[in-house]
Amino acid sequence: MNVTELRNGTIDLIWNGYSITPQRKKKVAFSRPYLRNRQVLVVKKNSGINSFSQMKKYELGMQTGSTAEQWYEGKQKVLRAKKTILYDTISNSFLDLKAGRIQGILLDEVYADYYISHMAKSNNYRVIQNDQVPMDLFAVGMRKGDKTLRRKINAGLVRLQKNGKLRQINEKWFGKNSNYLGNKNE
Repeated sequence: MNVTELRNGTIDLIWNGYSITPQRKKKVAFSRPYLRNRQVLVVKKNSGINSFSQMKKYELGMQTGSTAEQWYEGKQKVLRAKKTILYDTISNSFLDLKAGRIQGILLDEVYADYYISHMAKSNNYRVIQNDQVPMDLFAVGMRKGDKTLRRKINAGLVRLQKNGKLRQINEKWFGKNSNYLGNKNE
C-alpha cells in the first residue's frame, strides 16, 4: 500500500523501517542506508521453541508486505512453518502470540526489540536469531523521479551521521545495540 500512496502522491517518503529489497528497488528509489537489520523470530519463552527449524510444527505470523514476508516467501531454506498468518500490523501479531493463536512472529530485529521492550511482561518473550538470515538495510523510499528530494535526503543523512545525531536517534528508538551505520570514523 505504501508504494501505491507514494505513486499517487498521497505521501512523499516511506521512512519507517523500510528495508531495501530487490522487489522494492523495481518500484522505489532509495536513499543511502542508515541502519542494518535482519529478520528474527519472536516466541514466548515457555513455548519450548529455541530455533527457526522448530517452527515447522507451528503457526507463524508476519506483517503483510513486510521484508519478513518477502524473505519467507523467497528462496530461503532456513524457516518453514506449519501455517503462516499475515497481519496488517505487527501489534496485531503480538496480540495473537500473547493469546496463543500463533507460536512465532517473523519480523525486523529492531522492531522486535522495540515492541518487546515496551510490553508489560517483556521477559515472557524470546528473540531468536539465525546466522543464515542475511542482514538487510533500512533506507528512505521515494518516487524514482524525485532526484532532487533524494539528493537532499542523502545530504541530510550524511550531515546527521557526521554530527552524531543519527546515532542518537537510532539508539533512542532501537537501543544502544542498534546496528547503526555511522561514518567510517566511528
